[in-house]
Amino acid sequence: MYGTLLIMTIINVYLPIVSFILNNGVGFTICLASNFLLGFANSVNQSCCLGFSNIFYEDQYIVYFVAGTGLAGLMIGVVRMICLVIFGEGE
Repeated sequence: MYGTLLIMTIINVYLPIVSFILNNGVGFTICLASNFLLGFANSVNQSCCLGFSNIFYEDQYIVYFVAGTGLAGLMIGVVRMICLVIFGEGE
């Protein structure tokens, strides 16, 4: 689980640097491949967390995990809407 978090952290750190330095087709390809790896690491991490919550042998823990994941997605949407209202959709 910590390996995937480390991969996600490294990609999140170097992705803006690569997109700033290499602003051509090669940079786009590197960013596209990095986003693929980021999504892959995120899905592995989510699967590990779900499996870990399943170890407790009670359905209630899995319900908490899935509900927390859904609430996190809703909170990100609300924060995005607030930022769009405050800052607008400009570049």
